[in-house]
Amino acid sequence: MATDNKNPTDDAGTNQSLAISLNEGIALEFKPTGSGRQRYRIAARDNDLGWWLVHEEWTGCTWRPVSREPVRDVTIWGGDPPE
Repeated sequence: MATDNKNPTDDAGTNQSLAISLNEGIALEFKPTGSGRQRYRIAARDNDLGWWLVHEEWTGCTWRPVSREPVRDVTIWGGDPPE
């Protein structure tokens, strides 16, 4: 998954598809009503002690960090959450 500073949508305003690599991390991008585009990224920590949960906001030309916190366990699923 690329983490460059390009706009996350194409000229038509549709999301571009991303390939996921767990070594590089994973991101969830969204645009809340009445707010700018945001994303949460799960990125591997350098010391192999889990990941970073990174919250960022799109400024129109780059992603601005909002917060970052370490996490130890990550579960990812699609559809209904597991019980």
